[in-house]
Amino acid sequence: MSHRPILAETMTPEGVRVVLFEGTWVGHVLDRQRGHPELEGHLDVVLVAVSAPDHRERDPRPAREPFSRSTLVLADG
Repeated sequence: MSHRPILAETMTPEGVRVVLFEGTWVGHVLDRQRGHPELEGHLDVVLVAVSAPDHRERDPRPAREPFSRSTLVLADG
C-alpha cells in the first residue's frame, strides 16, 4: 500500500476497504478548475455514499476478470 497520508477511509457494503488520500482530496477533488470544489465541506457525505449508498445499479458491461483487491482507492487522480 502507499505511504501517502490517508485522509479518510470506509468500507463498501461488500466489506471492501476504500481509502481517500489527503493529496487526492486536496489536489484533485477540491481543485477549482478541474475537480469538484462543490464537495468541499461534504467529505462525511461522500463517505456515507460509499459505505451505505441510497441506490446501486448493476454494471451493464460484460464482467471482466474477478476483482481480488481488498482495498480500493477513492478518486486517485
